[in-house]
Amino acid sequence: MEQQTLIASLEQATLPPLPARRDWRIGCVGAGFIMRDCQLAAYRDLGFQAHAITSLSQQESEAVAAQYAIPHVYGHWRDLLAVPEVHGYVVERRDPREVLHDAFGC
Repeated sequence: MEQQTLIASLEQATLPPLPARRDWRIGCVGAGFIMRDCQLAAYRDLGFQAHAITSLSQQESEAVAAQYAIPHVYGHWRDLLAVPEVHGYVVERRDPREVLHDAFGC
């Protein structure tokens, strides 16, 4: 078996199938390296479009929104969760201790 064929075969066997529908409105929580350079780039390459973004930095959220043509920027994740047009959410993962500190002050 040719190497390219083998690689394609392995990818098909190990990756989950993509949804046929690509117009899901994605809400993004986070605007750091992982969201900006990994997650959003991957969604774009797969044909998905983020609908809204929020992070701890309004300035970073606005910059990432401009980079990926994300139409809505929110100042707090609670505001984003209240948007009925968003179908699902993606959260930029960080060290769990940072998340706990930001959420609960511990």
